[in-house]
Amino acid sequence: MCLFSDKIMSNAVQRDGKLDASKLSSQEPTLYELDIIARSSSAIADLASHILMKNGSAKPIPLEIVLDAPSWHYFQVVHENLASGRCTPAEALGWLQAVELRCEQVTAVFESSVRHEIGLRGVPAGFYHILAAPGTAGVGTSIRQALASGMVPDIADCMDAICEVEGERWAMFYSLIPEKDEPCDFRSLGNLFYIYEVVCPALTAKNGSTATQVDASGPNSALDDSSSSGHSDILDSALHLKVNVQRPLIMSIDDRAERKMYSKAQVLIKKIRRAPQIPSHPLLLELYSARRVFINGNTGGDDLYWNDPSPHPLSMTTTAGSPKLEAFGVIRSLYGNDCAQNLQRWFSEAGVNVSGHAQQSHIPYL
Repeated sequence: MCLFSDKIMSNAVQRDGKLDASKLSSQEPTLYELDIIARSSSAIADLASHILMKNGSAKPIPLEIVLDAPSWHYFQVVHENLASGRCTPAEALGWLQAVELRCEQVTAVFESSVRHEIGLRGVPAGFYHILAAPGTAGVGTSIRQALASGMVPDIADCMDAICEVEGERWAMFYSLIPEKDEPCDFRSLGNLFYIYEVVCPALTAKNGSTATQVDASGPNSALDDSSSSGHSDILDSALHLKVNVQRPLIMSIDDRAERKMYSKAQVLIKKIRRAPQIPSHPLLLELYSARRVFINGNTGGDDLYWNDPSPHPLSMTTTAGSPKLEAFGVIRSLYGNDCAQNLQRWFSEAGVNVSGHAQQSHIPYL
């Protein structure tokens, strides 16, 4: 998922290269963040409950849910300005810390939402684990240390940090990628790391166990066309594997716009199956949800939500004479009052400013 819109980013990185971290730290929850959390939490919960409850009283399947939210991946936005001297390392560090704080806050809300939805489906909390992009810490630490020392972070140092933190997993992954995909800057490193996070479970499964992972990066509930045929059989066969079969099942829930990333991940998954040094035969199942769209293909060039054809008008307010979508009001219209109130409470508990969003109901929080 993305944390900031292009408009927010352009305000936080000015034309002269100066950075304004306050534009990031003071940002209220965006409609995109709310919508993606609401939709994907439900999809994740559906999958998790199917996997865990279908197994019944048998030995629980090890299920990990990985929430993928970018943090240091945004550093490429300011790296050029830093390298050219248009901003200082201290300014870049403050900007990056604001990004990382937002990542932590959104991830905390995302996790609360996922746990809530899974609980509604009758799955005990101890049946699964939720992780937040566990492999990204090394890069972020390397960048912060360089900036704190007044240095411009170097891509080679970050690569060394990944090798140190991720160890054999990264070495196996890196040996599988073609030379043209080897990172040369922070943008390409960020793109490569997304792919690494997808295939990582296939590199870490242990002998004598069956691993199942739901990798959640965006909002989804419908199977991708290329994977829809026989998907129930795939799930069922994965659930009934003998414990000595090395076949982790990875289910990625994301936005269709990220299809290119998963195409590359599928290529690596095929290589992993053929690699004699990796004792794993993984399966990557891609899931994508249909976005809210205009049924006429938007022939009139309308703006989604702003010109929504729903018979129930979405929430809109007026600020300084200009109309503004009320994000929580839109979520309330799309997903119900309970969902909107829970998200508002979780964002507030995470330290995100929600004061500008007035409560529109006296129904208590769940």
